[in-house]
Amino acid sequence: ATAHDLNGAQTSMDCFGDGLELYKQAFVGWSPSRSLRFNHAIIMTLWHADSRDSGQASGKGVALSANWMFEDKWMPFVRVGVSDGEAAVMKSQVSTGLTYRFGKHRSELGTAVSVQDPSDNSLEQQTTIEAYFRWQISSQLALTSSLQVLRNPALNPERSSIVLGGLRFRYTP
Repeated sequence: ATAHDLNGAQTSMDCFGDGLELYKQAFVGWSPSRSLRFNHAIIMTLWHADSRDSGQASGKGVALSANWMFEDKWMPFVRVGVSDGEAAVMKSQVSTGLTYRFGKHRSELGTAVSVQDPSDNSLEQQTTIEAYFRWQISSQLALTSSLQVLRNPALNPERSSIVLGGLRFRYTP
């Protein structure tokens, strides 16, 4: 379980300077063993955000997540979340996808589709489709490319769709 100051800033150590307005979450999960917790897991998260003096509304929600690795290569996943109140951008979301791991250093290819219903009833349902490829160059180096297509993007309602590309490099000592 965690609690965070909703008014916190990375540039200041003034905790709760604007009052006690918190984001709280608690989660419980299950995995067959500690060593399998990333590849075989079922998790439920409950959250609540206080209303703020700045005018932002409170909200609460629950999210369920499950992923399971098969044959040490294939990992399907599903994520479902619902919220009540205006604190969350989306009042519901359902996501599902599949990853495939291969090669000496465990490169990964993945795809997902997500349907989200915005908290703002004036906005249309958003659909996101994503594909990515993580080239695990060595056990410490990875290069990941991704492509996302958002249909009816909730945070940009003037557009009917948006295409986003990404490229990340990761070094883990």
